[in-house]
Amino acid sequence: MNKSLLVKSIFTFSFLLPSMLCSAPNVAGISGSIQKTISNTASNPAKAPVFTVVSAGLSGDAVFTGQVSSVTSTTINFESSSDTSETTVNPFVSGVFNTAVKNPILTPSLTGSGVGSISITYAGAGFSTAPEIIIDYPTSGDDQATATASINGSGEISSISITSAGSGYSSAPTATVVGGPHFVKLTESGDDDEGRVFLITDNNATRLTLDISRLANGETLQNVLQTDFSVDVFAAPTLGSVFGRTSSDLDLSPASANGSGGAGADFIYLYYGAYYSFCFMPAGSGRVAGWYSTSYIGWGLQNDVVLYPDEAFIVSKRTNGSLTLDFDGAASTADKKMQLPALDGAFVMNNPYGTDMILGELVPSKVFGTSALEFKPGSGDTDTAADQLFFLDGSVWSQFYYKSGVNDGVTVTATATARAGTAGSQGLANADVSLSSGNITNLQSCTASGGLSVDHNDSNHTLVTISGTAPLAGFDITFDGLFGFKLNDNGDK
Repeated sequence: MNKSLLVKSIFTFSFLLPSMLCSAPNVAGISGSIQKTISNTASNPAKAPVFTVVSAGLSGDAVFTGQVSSVTSTTINFESSSDTSETTVNPFVSGVFNTAVKNPILTPSLTGSGVGSISITYAGAGFSTAPEIIIDYPTSGDDQATATASINGSGEISSISITSAGSGYSSAPTATVVGGPHFVKLTESGDDDEGRVFLITDNNATRLTLDISRLANGETLQNVLQTDFSVDVFAAPTLGSVFGRTSSDLDLSPASANGSGGAGADFIYLYYGAYYSFCFMPAGSGRVAGWYSTSYIGWGLQNDVVLYPDEAFIVSKRTNGSLTLDFDGAASTADKKMQLPALDGAFVMNNPYGTDMILGELVPSKVFGTSALEFKPGSGDTDTAADQLFFLDGSVWSQFYYKSGVNDGVTVTATATARAGTAGSQGLANADVSLSSGNITNLQSCTASGGLSVDHNDSNHTLVTISGTAPLAGFDITFDGLFGFKLNDNGDK
């Protein structure tokens, strides 16, 4: 099945500083799909697993798009609206995003080309209000089936009523609920924090309560999600949504029995200060089929464990054969911010862009330094006071640090421009790379050769005078902080 994932190298940050944010520049704007095949031919594959690394992206359509009306230290609020009959319409169903909610497993069946019924394979838990039911669109046409849910006193889905069977279905669709783990994503274009996500921990009809544990030192929710900012609400990737909630959805090999410790299964490793393994187990021992910890079965069903975007996890192929996963996703074109861990902490993440980047692009040169909010360089690989990066290549972790004394006090990053090469075979000569810059001291209408004997209404060129060294012919230049008036009909403004 298709999943919204990015497959890249894994690395961990190991830091000796308080939690901080660091941003890297835009690298790419790419969307599409990736197919990853993992094969294990070992005679004892459980003892010689093959590893690969993935991370979960936000997939599907937003369940809500709107503007923030007010913000507190832990909540954001939204306005209600009215329908054509002037009935108040609230943006959310109360309680459906509570962290105690566990999503149900629903199985639709067809009657002819419409949805005849929806059985409850797993009733879920934690609902205080019946959630909205979403049924996939039909194979042909747009006559989508609809249904409503009822809950019992234990917060479980007790029944599903078909309100419209729809038509055009050639196979049973997927039915899901709007509930369980969801993220708020900041979509305010051009904002420094665009793209950041916060896990919703609870909600009422107009309010979302957010997990603010991932704010950096000195940050507040009011600084990031400001009034009138645009946000989207997306279903959070989870073990169940990414890798399958039922055996028919599953690409990975399941365990031979529930509570078996994962015998015969492929594993997913998640990092919570240490690695914990999970696998899909069949129903048994009074437990439903689904994802469980291989070592801590008492944790119960783990289908709804949240997989944060850009935090990596490891797929371990522990069974013979080949596993092919199709990953759908998009690489962001906006700058990314990543939160670095606090003192003596570490966490695992993937390349945040979904396309190749070099190590020097990962941590910007402006954040190297010895203060509590900088990436601390080291004198060598045995310097225990240095911050470090670890990359996993196959089954080998490679360690990296930044060498102290080498451009570790940069406050402004240098930029350069280049023109078409003038050296042999059109290679770059020294003169083809320019660091020229300066303040603009004058703008004058001119001829194509720079002459000033021309009426400004007839001129198609502008002579730019700068305080620094001007670049040579053939270079593109960028104006920063330029403003003024548009020309009026008389051409005198």
